[in-house]
Amino acid sequence: MCQTGKTKGEDYIQCQVKAIMPNMNLVEAKKFVESVPKTLKENVPKEEAEKLMKTLKDLGATVVLE
Repeated sequence: MCQTGKTKGEDYIQCQVKAIMPNMNLVEAKKFVESVPKTLKENVPKEEAEKLMKTLKDLGATVVLE
């Protein structure tokens, strides 16, 4: 489990990405965050995509839904 004690910053963003992608470990989440732009999820229902978009935008990400 990710517990940085922070609500902003790269460590927090990595933990949030890991929460969105539970099969990803922290090292993979760190590499993912450091190598954006990337596709986080594909073929998800519109409601889930909008929820993810809000979460990521709240973290300061630029999000494109296709």
